[in-house]
Amino acid sequence: MQPVYLHVPPGHAKKWDKHCHRYDACGRPVYFVKSSEYEPHEGKGHGKGHGKGHGKHGRDD
Repeated sequence: MQPVYLHVPPGHAKKWDKHCHRYDACGRPVYFVKSSEYEPHEGKGHGKGHGKGHGKHGRDD
């Protein structure tokens, strides 16, 4: 049987026996493909530095 290559959330891969039916892949050889979609964004500037000080200049308009 040919292996299946799947992109799944880390929790699905960790408890594959609970989630394999969603992918119609129970009892089949599966290779999990990593994706940046599920990787942490630490150190990449994601969500940092945006809005800092904007609109908060203490002015009485």
